[in-house]
Amino acid sequence: MSWCVVTLAVCTLVLLGGVAGQTDCPSVCTCSTGQFKTVDCDARNLTSIPGPLPSDAINIFLGNNNIQEIPTDAFNSLSSVVNLYLNNNPLTSLPLDAFRGLTTLQKLDLGECQISTIEDNAFRGLTELTDLTLDTNQGQPGVRHQPGKGQISTIEDNAFRGLTELTDLTLDTNQGQISTIEDNAFRGLTELTDLTFDTNQIKSVSLSTFQGLRSLNVLNLRMNQLTSLPADVFESTLNLQSLYMSDNPWDCSDCALAWLPRWLSLTGVSLDASRCATPSLSQGSLVRNVLVTECPGLVSSAVTMATPSTAVMTMFLTVFFFLL
Repeated sequence: MSWCVVTLAVCTLVLLGGVAGQTDCPSVCTCSTGQFKTVDCDARNLTSIPGPLPSDAINIFLGNNNIQEIPTDAFNSLSSVVNLYLNNNPLTSLPLDAFRGLTTLQKLDLGECQISTIEDNAFRGLTELTDLTLDTNQGQPGVRHQPGKGQISTIEDNAFRGLTELTDLTLDTNQGQISTIEDNAFRGLTELTDLTFDTNQIKSVSLSTFQGLRSLNVLNLRMNQLTSLPADVFESTLNLQSLYMSDNPWDCSDCALAWLPRWLSLTGVSLDASRCATPSLSQGSLVRNVLVTECPGLVSSAVTMATPSTAVMTMFLTVFFFLL
């Protein structure tokens, strides 16, 4: 008899432990069981984050809804979540500690939202996050990948504070409006390998914009409003391998880009088919072949375009005639 009582007590404790360790699936969502538990609340016309969500969830899909805000502690009990998708929602801001509790999160998708403000420490606690998507289009709820007009205009200092394991950051916005990147916006992102900023309105970057990105391999700045780059802007990106900067109005008329061809040659970094927009004589010529003489120069600066073989021949003839 006593054995039966003990057995019943143990079973009760196990059941209670199971209940305490997880919650039922929200009625509006679909939950799968097994090793990698998924909570699918995608495209359910939700206006808020349903709850409580199962505490043992690994993947949570909340995209393509009408969720407008993330309440404090909305994810506080979800320490097992690895992938969280909030894409294509009319979210306008990310408040302080918006993702508190997601201590094992590795991928966060906030693409196709209407985010205009990212508060300092919005990502605090996401020490395992490796992949962050913020391509901020004004999507339509319930429709995947609906193009529109981006909302973020400035990347503030320390915007990504605490994301020490982040390797991929995507901020391409399809007609986006990011025009300013503060000097310390990427401070602390020592593990970042891929940074994408294409299709924005960035007009300039400073010497310290990419400072500290020692692991960066790929930088995509296509389709912005850049006309020049300061020399040594990539001084600390010692592992940079590929630059994508085409479809910018590059100005090849003075010394602002004179350093670039030589730097590319010395480092072996590959540059896409970025082309000069001005002056008219050089329009359409490859930026990587630009040769600027008489630097530092003003009005008298001369610009020629040359392939490497042409440059070598020019140098040879100069030496030859000098010896004569």
